[in-house]
Amino acid sequence: MHNKLIGFAHVEVPHTGEHIAKEIISRLYPWNLDRKIFSFTLDNCSVNNVVVRDLKKFLLSKKALHLDGNLFHIRCAAHVLNLIVQDGLSVISSAIGNIRESVKYVNGSTSRKENFKLIAQQVNAPNLSLKADVPTRWNSTFLMLERAMKFRDAFDRLHECDSSYKFLPSKEDWQNIKCVADCLKVFYEVTKRVSGTKYPTLSLYFNDFCGIYLLREWQFGVNTFVPSMVVPMVNKFWKYWDIANKLLEIATILDPRYKMKSIEYYYKLLYDPFVADLRIESARKSFLELFNEYASQPSQPSSDGNSSRNSEATIPSSTQSSSSLLATRLGLERFIYESNSSRHSKSELEIYLEDPSSPGIGNSSFDILAWWRVNGPKYPIISRMARDILSVPLSTVASESIFSSAKRILDDYRCNLLLETIEAIMCSHDWLKGRIPGAYFYS
Repeated sequence: MHNKLIGFAHVEVPHTGEHIAKEIISRLYPWNLDRKIFSFTLDNCSVNNVVVRDLKKFLLSKKALHLDGNLFHIRCAAHVLNLIVQDGLSVISSAIGNIRESVKYVNGSTSRKENFKLIAQQVNAPNLSLKADVPTRWNSTFLMLERAMKFRDAFDRLHECDSSYKFLPSKEDWQNIKCVADCLKVFYEVTKRVSGTKYPTLSLYFNDFCGIYLLREWQFGVNTFVPSMVVPMVNKFWKYWDIANKLLEIATILDPRYKMKSIEYYYKLLYDPFVADLRIESARKSFLELFNEYASQPSQPSSDGNSSRNSEATIPSSTQSSSSLLATRLGLERFIYESNSSRHSKSELEIYLEDPSSPGIGNSSFDILAWWRVNGPKYPIISRMARDILSVPLSTVASESIFSSAKRILDDYRCNLLLETIEAIMCSHDWLKGRIPGAYFYS
């Protein structure tokens, strides 16, 4: 998987959705991309809804989107998970606040760090440092809580030795934090998977997202605190589920390990039988509609196509010889040929769905792109679908990292660079950093 930066622009005020959409469209033309956009991955900022609306209108006018643009807008999965978890963390905000302030207190000076390190050694705590969090990034909060729990005894001792330390979590706080950390570990692992930039992420998310919702069973657990956290998270889940699931369904079907099986399995767990059957049929119908759109598009003839046409051109006819024996033999050959052809009358889509699923469920090293590279000739149309859909990024991590690197270029000493110079530096740095091994640039 590769990603390339094609523009780094300064957008003049006003920063409205219409203005941003126009700027994006102007960047598509120089690269001849105005008819080659499949989807657009954004976070849930309200301005972005206007951006998507205008971009979709522009691309639909060029008939450049599939399924009437229903697959165009992708909401950043990491951002959606962040919103879901933040709603759950609001229930335990006071306990998290005590941990956060405790970490700040210890890290506030060198002497406190040294004193805490000595205390940690006395209580046999691990030789690790405390982690501070960014309150708007729940994954950093999870890592802070996970690390702080290893120093519970050290914080108790610090409270005994240092009268200035006023943020000791209570026994109940520690118990709640442990429950929360155990729950958040699931979300943390999912966020790590879907935030990858070097491998396809879209086909991973359906199973993970369904699995997350099934964790609603936590609200029926023995611990009375967890349900109060799970209920708002489940409510937030439903807000984004129906918005996101059509493209996720298609991407899951394109995973040869699951095909329709994953959808059938999870929908029967999530819904009552009647609704589950409707959802399963809807997913199948969407995949069929997209397949038909790709089938109607012109494509370069493959070697398989050439061979099939050549074989048709050499089918013997009964007029090639006046010999009745030879004519009978040729008739037998035609009968055999037509019989074999009838066995392959099923569509490519039917063959793909009926073929056995590929082994590899639970295998994190399974290379879905390599599978399609090998099996592309067998499923030429579906392989084109896989090429476009599996390359869709499920998070905005790659684009957000660009702004992080921009801070290193636009420092106090280079803040007066021309906008064109900044863009040239950003793009050339991205292109050189992302060079394919063994590839060369020619002038």
